[in-house]
Amino acid sequence: MGSLIRQLLDNAMLFSPPDAPIEVHLRREGNDALIEVIDRGPGIPPDKRQAVFERFADWRPPGYEDRPGTGLGLFICRAIARTHRGDASIADGPAGGTMLIVRLPLEG
Repeated sequence: MGSLIRQLLDNAMLFSPPDAPIEVHLRREGNDALIEVIDRGPGIPPDKRQAVFERFADWRPPGYEDRPGTGLGLFICRAIARTHRGDASIADGPAGGTMLIVRLPLEG
């Protein structure tokens, strides 16, 4: 799970303005644990939200085209989540930016 959290945080830091807060929330929803990482970056438009989870995704938000990366971070996040019978998705952050959401089933 450490790799999953690290990937989520690395992604948020890569696409956030310097000194902008990044929030991490962990909560229970029914029989699932939800990990939410919220940044204050430019956000990801709805039509790009599935594409950024693809292997070697090359979409970058305007103004962030030169940011380094292999396009594997969110692909790895979703793969780890699915290995644990969960999933990863994207929503708008409550104050702008992006909210990356990982849903994992709780056992027992």
